[in-house]
Amino acid sequence: MKKTFTYIHGLSQEAAYTKISQLIPGLEKQYKDKIEYSSWKWNSKRNKMNFDLTIKGKTLSGVLHLAGNEIIINADVPFIVSLYWDKVKTMIRQKIRDLLG
Repeated sequence: MKKTFTYIHGLSQEAAYTKISQLIPGLEKQYKDKIEYSSWKWNSKRNKMNFDLTIKGKTLSGVLHLAGNEIIINADVPFIVSLYWDKVKTMIRQKIRDLLG
């Protein structure tokens, strides 16, 4: 299922990139016992990151966009994850808030 998440911040795009680029490595560290596979790659403009995370055999994939003062995540999530999307959004929001300060 396709899901979208938007976060508004007050940083420059370069500062947001520097901080948000630690999102997946931070999740890997925090959830090392749950994340079976992860990959991410930024484009050359450093404003778009493609990512994949596999947790308990379920893969969440998507694109994170840095657009001015917004972080927009468009993700394809397994049906079971979509049932808990509000909790997932809360976790993502908190993780981004922690990273951006």
